[in-house]
Amino acid sequence: MSTASLPAAGPDSAQVRSQLITGLELELIGPSQRVLQALGAEGEGLETEALDRLPSSWYPTGFLVPTETDLSLKCDDTADDDFAAADGVDLRKPKKANSEYKPGSGDDGGSSESGPARPQLFPSSIGVSVLLPAAGELQLTARWGDYTPLEEGDHTTWRRSPRQEALALSHGEITATKGLSSRPWPNSNGLQLRWHCRPAPASQGYAPGTVAVTLFLTNERSKAITLVERDQHAAFQAELELRCPQGFVARLDPHANRASGDWDEAVNALQFRDAREYGVGHNVGVAVDQGADGGCTRLRTTWIPQATVEKVVPRADVGCELAMEELDRLATQGFAAIRSALVPLVERYEAWINEQATVAGLNPQQQTTATQLLANARGQAERIARGIEALAEPDIRDAFAIANRTMAAAARQRYGVMQGLRADDPSLRPPAWRPFQLAFLLMNLVGIARPDDPQRERDNVDLIFFPTGGGKTEAYLGLAAFTLVMRRLRHGGSVQAGGLSVLMRYTLRLLTLDQLGRASTLICALELERQRQPEKLGSWPFEIGLWVGQAGTPNRMGSKGNNNESTARLRVRAYNDGKTTIKPIPIDTCPWCGVEFGKRSLLDPKPCGTAGVFNLLRQGRPDGDNPEELRVACLNRDCAFKGTSGRNYLPLVAVDDMIYRRLPAFLIATVDKFAALPWEGRSGKLFGKATHVLEGQGFYGPADGDDASKGVRLADRLDPPDLVIQDELHLISGPLGSMAGLYEAVIDELCSRDGLRPKIVASTATVRRASEQMRALFGRNESSIFPAPGPDRRD
Repeated sequence: MSTASLPAAGPDSAQVRSQLITGLELELIGPSQRVLQALGAEGEGLETEALDRLPSSWYPTGFLVPTETDLSLKCDDTADDDFAAADGVDLRKPKKANSEYKPGSGDDGGSSESGPARPQLFPSSIGVSVLLPAAGELQLTARWGDYTPLEEGDHTTWRRSPRQEALALSHGEITATKGLSSRPWPNSNGLQLRWHCRPAPASQGYAPGTVAVTLFLTNERSKAITLVERDQHAAFQAELELRCPQGFVARLDPHANRASGDWDEAVNALQFRDAREYGVGHNVGVAVDQGADGGCTRLRTTWIPQATVEKVVPRADVGCELAMEELDRLATQGFAAIRSALVPLVERYEAWINEQATVAGLNPQQQTTATQLLANARGQAERIARGIEALAEPDIRDAFAIANRTMAAAARQRYGVMQGLRADDPSLRPPAWRPFQLAFLLMNLVGIARPDDPQRERDNVDLIFFPTGGGKTEAYLGLAAFTLVMRRLRHGGSVQAGGLSVLMRYTLRLLTLDQLGRASTLICALELERQRQPEKLGSWPFEIGLWVGQAGTPNRMGSKGNNNESTARLRVRAYNDGKTTIKPIPIDTCPWCGVEFGKRSLLDPKPCGTAGVFNLLRQGRPDGDNPEELRVACLNRDCAFKGTSGRNYLPLVAVDDMIYRRLPAFLIATVDKFAALPWEGRSGKLFGKATHVLEGQGFYGPADGDDASKGVRLADRLDPPDLVIQDELHLISGPLGSMAGLYEAVIDELCSRDGLRPKIVASTATVRRASEQMRALFGRNESSIFPAPGPDRRD
């Protein structure tokens, strides 16, 4: 194959992005006209390139095979994800009656369900639907590449011939037949134009004479019965261009002028009232050339559709203090200082809401929708104001200060590691909230701190709806920090403050592990803060647990005589003895200092009698035969969690046996683990069902058998979880949503006490019908999207 190097990347990110897209299109589709134009002189020779194998082996998409091609040759033989599981088992075969499901395992590591039963077929046509004005006509151009096999010595070379042919359709020809019309494409050896025309409905506001036309470019060449014939008769880099000198008619939103029962459609009709759609692709995307006036006279098909996603950037000055360390200092000074620093946020937000109330050019339906959106925003502004006023109470203000302090410490550690700097390096930018993150924290202060507040804010589900990379994680981690500290302060630092306080769930183990590091850094910061003031935050450590299937973490500790290789004991021994490079639990670097875990990174030999950073302990002492704990030590001498003296291990709990005893304050789980609830009695302690506590060891309850009465009896039950975080909400849909909803009803009941329910927050970057989904999933009638959208999608 002829090759061409892309131009050197310039300083403009848009140019870099364009070059990447050109490279991607060249790799996937081949030397289309757009690619050749983008490459310029760099693409010389590609137009008539020579390939040393089948063109379909080079380019996985962008070509049309003949319609009469044998079905076995129309299947995409590279799309075997639909038929084969990861272990190579053909999922089209019926499953054996012998199921391997084990009650109580709650494991997500087994084979996945089968994919769709239908094979992926190579397309034989591409099409576009457009609207034409009265007397509108079309000038069409088709472009493609034909590859011809040439025998050259002992091998075959496929030579590309670029093709371009034009065809014109008058308005009379377009509208002559009400049914399906067709015409051979000139000089194409079997390509065909087919179209269908119908009047555009005047009831939707289209001018008289406007017609809707759907056109298809189809490959109706000779039937192919071999792979060589298929590629020889295929049209590669197929493209259809449409021009209308009179200008295409923009599609009108059918919901724009009438009431819609679908709230999402009503919001879209308002926010995208200025957006114009001139073409819809079939089997392909559409690229539209819009003029300065927004009109369009030319559009074309594209195999790689593109859209500009605008970056969300906060206003430079929102009037309030955003620096975390400064907020900590001001809150420590007193209510007047912190209130003065935060109130401008509400004032600016309310002023912005009032500005949105006078949007010109809205029809009655759009105005009704805008009024409701702004009412939602005012409700959130009032909740933010309530949160600020709640800081007048010393314990809430203290928890707010500590939450800012620990979030700042965690951010300094994380950004310092990224830049190779110490956390206290003066060149590090002071950690600061984005405005919506601070607003979200303030909005939920009352609901977390005062569960019995008359407004019952805990009954409301708040969904953070923000673009990917916008800072959703820091928003709910900040609320989690406040929640964890608030429980300690509420119980005066006593052991009654122990137990699970924040439960965060994901649908995929991969997402869970990705978030573990960021949440662990926060827990490390909280634990160091607790060690500095144990009289306030208690003697029981802040810990984070990872509750996922045994493919990710061990479910059992194991003991001598137990040869189950999935136990923590044998995983640690296999790793420490060099029999495997797979770590016992999925953590690669220290969440506090960033040093990579593994034998090569050890700075001290054999801490606590082991050869690695993963240590098996029993009552705080090394015990490789009958361990009770799997502890993780960082061996960086400068790390606060070096653990080399047998103390200050990382506050990470990742074995189910250990989770049920330690009851970590923060638990990250996958939703499939809730299947273990009916089978694992000890899981009840996660919801406050512990009866005894043994200082330094853990909590015990009725399901612990002979160990049930270990330690000292608790004065009262532990509190159930205060906060439930559901990240990536959009993934819980369909059958998974139905199953998760059944468990949610149980979890909500287990987390409730005396009529008080846990606070639920969720986050997503893409969702539809959010209110309906949250009502069906969580059983909560009240829900809100935060930040509340306004009439302008760009603000």
